Amino acid sequence: MQIKTSHRIKARLAILLAGIVSLSVLVVSPALAVASPYSSTGVTASVNGRTVSAQVKIKATTKVTAALAGICARNSGGGIVDFPYAAGIDLLPTGTTIFKQRTLSPGVYTFWACALVSGKWSNISAKLTFTISNTLSGEPMPVGDLTGWHQIFKDDFSTNVAAGAFPGPYATRWGTYVDGTPDSSGNGVFESKTLSVHDGMMDMYLHSENGQALGAAPVPLVDGVWKGQLYGRYSLRFKSDSLAKWGAGWILWPDSNNWNEGEIDFPEGSLDNTIGGFTHCLGHAADNCSYLFSSTRFASGWHTATIEWRPTSVAFYLDGINLITTANGVPQTLMHWVLMTATNGGKPAATTAGHVMVDWATIYALA
Repeated sequence: MQIKTSHRIKARLAILLAGIVSLSVLVVSPALAVASPYSSTGVTASVNGRTVSAQVKIKATTKVTAALAGICARNSGGGIVDFPYAAGIDLLPTGTTIFKQRTLSPGVYTFWACALVSGKWSNISAKLTFTISNTLSGEPMPVGDLTGWHQIFKDDFSTNVAAGAFPGPYATRWGTYVDGTPDSSGNGVFESKTLSVHDGMMDMYLHSENGQALGAAPVPLVDGVWKGQLYGRYSLRFKSDSLAKWGAGWILWPDSNNWNEGEIDFPEGSLDNTIGGFTHCLGHAADNCSYLFSSTRFASGWHTATIEWRPTSVAFYLDGINLITTANGVPQTLMHWVLMTATNGGKPAATTAGHVMVDWATIYALA
């Protein structure tokens, strides 16, 4: 009897436990879960260089005021890089649109809609991703030595500088001509306020103020010093607007300032025309000892221009293609690089204004 009673007790316990388990399953059933009071549509992130524009439309079942709302984001390492929040914003049943921008470094990012209401964060969309390319121009900056060349300078402009504040943090890497220095044509002057850095690019803003045409003449500094070298390789990635009576004359110029020691110009020409290049004759530099006129226009997208100056030759490359190699007009003294961008062929109209952008610049010495 005791054994039978024990069996009955166990059986009843089993039935009771089964009921409890079924009840617990019923309590956590998804069908009875509380629905989120928020939803979102149009969660997007648009990348332009290193500036990202994010947008979302957040809806609430009933009007509620969010302490913070917008786009949450994380970098690949999990670091918080949220977009600026909208603060004290009403989330409506019809939807509340939030648009924010921020600048980020190259990398892959995760983002989603989020809101802080009554002290609690809610994630309001699926997690999406966007990517900021390591290069803005489609061609990354070369880093390190090349065959026959030792890299001594490189810059891909990773720190923003507002117009009027250049060189700022670049003071050990870039100099400029003294403000007010007349340009070669005599129709304008060089001003450092035309220079800025944003979105990973140096920006030369060519324009006129009070009837005066303002150009730019940034100078790379090797080891923080304004100095040249004997022979070298000079390469940069650039794009330009089409600007009548504005031109580029990116030159290697003698440290001595004695023009008769030579001059190398590439690229050179009017920004509304095609890209050319020149070497000037030693001893009579007013003459060109070699020249080329390509069919590629300045204002035709991104281009990479490279000068290779060796003891017995000068070569010009555009987008990796050798346009000319010459033994004429090869300088034999120290030369420094100047990105002279100024008036060309007359005085520009006061309304003619635009930009020349540089994604990166590099300098090499002979190895």
